[in-house]
Amino acid sequence: MKATIEISARHIHLDSDDLFTLFNTNSLPVRNYLTQKGEFASDFTVEVVGPKNRLKKVRVLGPLRKFSQLEISRTDSYFLGLDAPLAHSGEGIGDKVRIIGQKGEITKNIAMVAKRHFHCSPTFAKKHNLKAGMHLSMHIPGQRSLTLHNIFVRVADHFADTVHIDTDEANAADIHGVSYGTLIRS
Repeated sequence: MKATIEISARHIHLDSDDLFTLFNTNSLPVRNYLTQKGEFASDFTVEVVGPKNRLKKVRVLGPLRKFSQLEISRTDSYFLGLDAPLAHSGEGIGDKVRIIGQKGEITKNIAMVAKRHFHCSPTFAKKHNLKAGMHLSMHIPGQRSLTLHNIFVRVADHFADTVHIDTDEANAADIHGVSYGTLIRS
């Protein structure tokens, strides 16, 4: 099963209360749309402050979420001085971090390293007998080829069939931008 790989760089999702605190607005301006239907990069960025260091210009992604979540790589976690948990996006767990916006700031337990996952359409899932919640592996070819395991399958009508990995994983495989791999049943 061939699938597209996309690199998910550090970013933050905000709930409506945190958006208002950080930017004094109730809506996110769209900069550009992403592959997943309805998802977009906004014009807004934040500064992320950890115990050791800070990251500037971390992109805010939309749409608004039920709760805020900062997705970083393990390398970012070390750089910031955090112990960010490895978690599924949407689990609502994270290490404590300070977020500074244009109009205000918040300090919350929202910093996490997202587990690799496969956004899968029902059509692809049916064709390949995949179920939400199962795990796959993926072989990535190239001069630094590698096989990633424990890729969590998510299935939804609006999903484009793509595997999301973070920048550390992409660097390990020496891939840049959109790439392709072969999904393997674990």
